[in-house]
Amino acid sequence: MLTQYKNIEQILEAKKSISAERLDRNILQTIRTSFINPVSFNNDIVNKSTVEFHIYSGETWLTGQHKNQSLEETPVFYDSVTKKEIRFDSQPYVLDINQQVENLKLNGGTYRIVVNFFENLIGGYEEQHLRIDEISPDRTELRLRAIDSENTDFINQITNYIETVNQTSNRGFFQSYLLNFSRNKCVQFVNSVVIGEYLYVKLQDTLPDDIENNFKCWVVKELKDPYIDNINIDPIIQPESVNVLSGPNWQANYSYNTSTETGLQNWTDLLGSSTSTSQQIVDRFFSGSLDTMKLNIDYSDFNNFIFYSSATERLDNFKYKLSLIEYYTSQSLVLTGISGSDSATNAQDFTKLKTALIGGFDNFEQYLYYQSSSNLTTHTIPVVNANVPAVTGSYIQPAPKSNSTVPYTSYSITSSQFETWFNNAYESASLYDTLNNNSLIRTVPEHIQLQSDSVDLTTFVNMLGHHYDILYTYINHMTKINKREENPKLGMSDELLYSVAKQFGWNLTNGKQNQKLWEYTLGTSETGIPLTGSNSIGDPSVSGEKSTYTIWRRIVNNLPLLLKSKGTKRSVQALLSCYGIPQSLMTINEYGGPRLERAPVYEKLNFDYALDLINNTAGTVTVNYSESINTVELRFRTADVIKTPTMPSTMNLFTIGSNTVTLDYTSGTIGTVQINGTGSNNIELFDGGYLTTMLRTNGNQLESITKKSKYGKIVAAASASTTASFDFESTLTLGGTTGGSRLLGQLQELRLWSCSLEESAFNNHVKAPAAYDGNLDAYDELAFRVPLTQKINHATTSSLLGVQPRNSDVSASFASWTNNTPYDSIEETYYYDGISLAAGTFDDNKIRLENNELVGTLDVKARAERSQFDKAPLDSAKLGVYFSPQTMIDEDIIAQLGFQSLDDYIGDPGDLNAKSYPDLIYEASKYWKKYSQSNDMNAYIKIFTLFDLSFFKQLDQLLPARVNKLTGLLVQPNVLERSKDTILPPVQRFDNTFNTIIDETQPTASGDYLQYVGGVDTNILTLTAEDDDQYQGYLTSSQAQKYDGTTYSYVSLIRSASVYITSSTPFWRSDAVLPTILSSSLSEFKEIREILPTTSASLSLAQVQDYLPTGINNQKYEGSKLTSPDFNIVSAQTVDGGAVVETRKANANQLIYTNQPGTQGSFILT
Repeated sequence: MLTQYKNIEQILEAKKSISAERLDRNILQTIRTSFINPVSFNNDIVNKSTVEFHIYSGETWLTGQHKNQSLEETPVFYDSVTKKEIRFDSQPYVLDINQQVENLKLNGGTYRIVVNFFENLIGGYEEQHLRIDEISPDRTELRLRAIDSENTDFINQITNYIETVNQTSNRGFFQSYLLNFSRNKCVQFVNSVVIGEYLYVKLQDTLPDDIENNFKCWVVKELKDPYIDNINIDPIIQPESVNVLSGPNWQANYSYNTSTETGLQNWTDLLGSSTSTSQQIVDRFFSGSLDTMKLNIDYSDFNNFIFYSSATERLDNFKYKLSLIEYYTSQSLVLTGISGSDSATNAQDFTKLKTALIGGFDNFEQYLYYQSSSNLTTHTIPVVNANVPAVTGSYIQPAPKSNSTVPYTSYSITSSQFETWFNNAYESASLYDTLNNNSLIRTVPEHIQLQSDSVDLTTFVNMLGHHYDILYTYINHMTKINKREENPKLGMSDELLYSVAKQFGWNLTNGKQNQKLWEYTLGTSETGIPLTGSNSIGDPSVSGEKSTYTIWRRIVNNLPLLLKSKGTKRSVQALLSCYGIPQSLMTINEYGGPRLERAPVYEKLNFDYALDLINNTAGTVTVNYSESINTVELRFRTADVIKTPTMPSTMNLFTIGSNTVTLDYTSGTIGTVQINGTGSNNIELFDGGYLTTMLRTNGNQLESITKKSKYGKIVAAASASTTASFDFESTLTLGGTTGGSRLLGQLQELRLWSCSLEESAFNNHVKAPAAYDGNLDAYDELAFRVPLTQKINHATTSSLLGVQPRNSDVSASFASWTNNTPYDSIEETYYYDGISLAAGTFDDNKIRLENNELVGTLDVKARAERSQFDKAPLDSAKLGVYFSPQTMIDEDIIAQLGFQSLDDYIGDPGDLNAKSYPDLIYEASKYWKKYSQSNDMNAYIKIFTLFDLSFFKQLDQLLPARVNKLTGLLVQPNVLERSKDTILPPVQRFDNTFNTIIDETQPTASGDYLQYVGGVDTNILTLTAEDDDQYQGYLTSSQAQKYDGTTYSYVSLIRSASVYITSSTPFWRSDAVLPTILSSSLSEFKEIREILPTTSASLSLAQVQDYLPTGINNQKYEGSKLTSPDFNIVSAQTVDGGAVVETRKANANQLIYTNQPGTQGSFILT
């Protein structure tokens, strides 16, 4: 409030800054003459003051800031007359008015500002400690009471106030004390006293009427008179905004999107030549219905889409449209049978009317017209918060169809099937309308509805209700973006999936955009035949668009998992599941890493079946053989005894000849494996987990070994032996009852071996049941193998041949099974002993637990610990996620060979110049001999036309940025193939000496050049080349240089491509006498002028030397030249290593003396 100031009139009239006065001028004059020290500048403003900033409009307070900070940087001010800088005796308080205005959000106008300089004594703006407890009748005295008398800050401040404030003193500076009620409402008091928790004050003026009891305040000391000034704020004029198209974003990441270009196509090319499919495509993209985005609505319940309209009216309307369609169809057929252009034109008109009518169907009518009579869900699901709770569920089926394949054909509206369907649907619709309180027709008074001429009104109101129903369903579906539904016909609209994924930072990719419109939109061929076997499974006509939206919906539903696990193998497997791609077909392979001191481990996720003897109470498998057998191997599991407590205590596992292997229950889940009544040690048999057992010969005994594995480790083992042997010709039976009850369990991998299988190979079979490596070579040792891992109908296939590497006539016969396909599915991970691939490895686990050891005494400065893989190569950033036809071959190689060190077959130094690895080829031939023909790679690749290969674009969003990825379809060598080439062609060196006799070799005293000619009759050199067609041959002197001084002149023969080129030795290498130089060398640039009496002057190059010899040049120029980059910069060419030119700056009037050793001043005492 500005009325608190005594010079209020001057303040309101002031055009410039002014100081506010709280006392009358007469009192101020008295104070100035009474006190010894006049009022002067207070140096505590910067350090102690709490500066308040208030803004007024006229005399009305608008806003303010009760605490501000001084700027650290002081602006520079200049005297307007002297133009000299004004210097302050102490640090000034700098307040940024512009920043204050911006903070208080003032845009424009004329305002008055008030700046107070206070020091808080008791309380402050953030926390007040006092409130008015009592006001005297004349409102000049107040009793203030502590809000919290036990507050530590209040106690300290009130104590300091008692000790330092003395308003009755006659000496010292006059101090101004105020009660601050915020918003620049301050009241000055001239005397005060503290009694207990009360502060009594005597006011200078009466208390304003708007301040009452219980008003909070705080006590301040005014350090300087308030500063008041007028400011004018010009509003910031925003420039007119226009839409400016931004330039291309060259940094945009477009790698997640795909665009398949096509050639130019006309209308017929796009729609196809078939009328049926082309019309459906036109109806799909140019439909006349009101709703353009198709919502996922379950039309089997009126509660999902009818709120304001009439269900009976919708059904009547649909039936009426069907009658029109039948009429148009019949008329078109009648006119088609009449010859003439007019009848043909009329027939086309009726066809167009029919097409336009069908194209105008709303979604409910399309559901009734196009769909079959199947439900979305197996069980009826009532609608939550239904509009009519009494009528909910799946009770509205599509109109009955006369066929069961796409495209469906509806029964005529006059047929009994249609009438029965319509009457049932109409009954449900009538009940729904009766109970629908939201129906728009209910807003029409009943007496109007009962009038005879109200039919059109009712129809019109129901039409409005239908319109509002469309709006309502769209608004209602906006909330479904927060719901996740697996059924593609429920949940959010397909068109919203892309935007929802985008909100979570995921870019969806359409991998079907290169399909033809009829394939993408309808899922049919150009002639309307549903596509099967390519992009459709189950539904006979799944369009590319529908399959794309299905994949997108799965991704959106699983985004939390994908985003939380991105960068891991689990996220890739989750994305594979969204695309419906079996994980067994996709290879996920990491590369690099240290070599481990064990066999490499190859992990493979398997989805297989097992012969089920739990749900099939009858059935046997018999194998008749007639050869030497030394090992029987079988994988099995029993039912979980905890879930099946009535399990027999003794069960037959298998019988071979007179030998029987049984499982005997001991306690808990523990049991024993017995061979002919001789039991093994206890092992966990009856927990429902898989075990592998083998019965092998060991001398004159049969030994039974049973083992169990978990996560690639052998965790349990049991063995037993008895005196017995295998018959050369006998029968093996599974599912029998010899020695015990029939097995209550499941079986896999029945094998007969001609050898006594060693435990190293058996352990690999336990960890990886599909492995079938033998002691030396499974081709010769594995006599029979039936995996029992495929779901086979034994009603049509009663016997199975073995799948062992070597063909055999032995077969397994299936008889009397309860079910025709007695198999149960199983998904598990196999851990194979892999193949050592030199620098490569099949171990794809980059998380390793390393052993470490101390190699020295612990020291804070030096490392004393050494980890197992400290010196191993760094992990490679290469990652492979790909389809490869070689993967299945590699897995079978690993399964048959087991652990093999291929390093031994590729490291022979004798093969350095060979183009292959003979040892590796020989070992590979042992594997390939089981194949009679090569693999059909194209058939494998064709499988992947079933899948949406946009998976690899989506995969980029899961892989770490540093990954060097290898994705897509990969054709590569298998593990038994290794390319090789020679480093350099082979070089052979020979020292062939050829002798000949040269006649007339008598020396003479003549100085003439004599040429001696001789010849060799045999072939001197034979040239061959393997790498290219360019080589050169010539004769040289012998290595021993027996004829030093003799210079040969020879002809070189050079072959380039198919052309022979000859050349001879240059003269300076073949002539016995060097040529005579008759003139000097010509200058390159110096010329002489020759003037003859009879001719004009001419210029010619002078016979002088352009350049001095190096020694003379150094003496004259180069040797005496010193260079340096600049003054006072050292040069390597000077004797003392200093600069070529040194400059020093000295003061002739100054002497420098020093007595420090090694230093010297400019004044030397001797």
